[in-house]
Amino acid sequence: MAIASKPKRQQLSPVTEDAALNFIEGATSKSQTRPKRKRASTMLRWDPELLNRVDAAAARRYQTRTAYITSAVLAALESEDQ
Repeated sequence: MAIASKPKRQQLSPVTEDAALNFIEGATSKSQTRPKRKRASTMLRWDPELLNRVDAAAARRYQTRTAYITSAVLAALESEDQ
């Protein structure tokens, strides 16, 4: 096994107090963030074959089942509105 020398450390420039305060002030606090919307839960009964098809289609798109169903419903509603 070869022995390698210790890598040289990069010299970092010193941080001024003003730069640190500007960085801290630029960070968003929890009070400034948008609250999460609550989602309604629903129970649906699916034919097992149809659910398998939905799962396969979602997997092909690298989506969850919920995301796939939501996007399909939104697309149907948008086409209905036109």
